[in-house]
Amino acid sequence: MSTQDAYAHRPPTPLPDPDDAPCGRLSPFHDADAALDSLRDALSLHGIVLPSLGVDLASVPGVPGGRPPLLALGSCTAETAQQLATSLREAAR
Repeated sequence: MSTQDAYAHRPPTPLPDPDDAPCGRLSPFHDADAALDSLRDALSLHGIVLPSLGVDLASVPGVPGGRPPLLALGSCTAETAQQLATSLREAAR
């Protein structure tokens, strides 16, 4: 089995339970995950899929109170980029 196959079959890493967060606050990772879901849903309304959309794991803070994780919009085709630009222009009108 190749390394690529091993990663393709690995289940996604579960997110921490928000009920375990201190004072009922969600972690920055949960905030980033919620933002990803929101962005993915909004893009899908326009028929746009960014295949590499995800949390930039290298940016996830190692200590509480650090900067929030970054979202990686990733690579896309020129056609997808044009769809995104068109949708943003239309929304700005």
